[in-house]
Amino acid sequence: MAINDNGNVAGVSFTSIDPHAFFYENDVMTDIGTLGGWGSSANAINSSNQVVGGSGTLSGISHAFLGKTV
Repeated sequence: MAINDNGNVAGVSFTSIDPHAFFYENDVMTDIGTLGGWGSSANAINSSNQVVGGSGTLSGISHAFLGKTV
């Protein structure tokens, strides 16, 4: 889990199926989803709300991601 200078949070939440990365801002938690495979996690967030983490792909490979939250 990580928190940026704006007080926004990125981390991982455990759903009934698999873990999912999330972004939390203004009392709203948003599921970031996966890269098509099993599970994801968010490891860091910067002041521009870019989240970096990892996820499984459809082919079963673990892959890093960098995403901008909306």
